[in-house]
Formats: sequence, C-alpha cells, structure tokens
Amino acid sequence: SSDNDVKVHSELLEDEDASSGPSTTMLRTASNLHLRPLTTVAFSPNRDQLAFGSGDAIVSVRSFETLGLVG
Repeated sequence: SSDNDVKVHSELLEDEDASSGPSTTMLRTASNLHLRPLTTVAFSPNRDQLAFGSGDAIVSVRSFETLGLVG
C-alpha cells in the first residue's frame, strides 16, 4: 500500500457465504518492507512465500510465516 504496510487476511472458508464479504481475520502484518511504496505482491504456487515489488525497483521474496527475507 502507499503507506508501506502489508496486511494479509485469510481467505473465505468453504462453508462461508461469499456474499457476506471478505473475511476480516488478519494473518500477517508488516511495515517498511521497502524504501518506497509497494506496487505489487505475488504468492508462490504453494503459498509459502511472497514476492513484493515497489517503486524502489527492488523485488524481495519473503517467507509467508515470518515475512523474513528468503535467500
């Protein structure tokens, strides 16, 4: 986001009604992962890693569990 915060919320469970809106359970939160505002985020296929890109022309790959840098 433009305030440089990352907030990851849970997905809807199979028995939840999608019309009730998105789940509000927050799973992860972090601030200041980059020097500039984040512009994109992507999950790995098995969802154990996240990639963040920002206006500082840097992409960081992070663990979903800890949001610590990978590699």
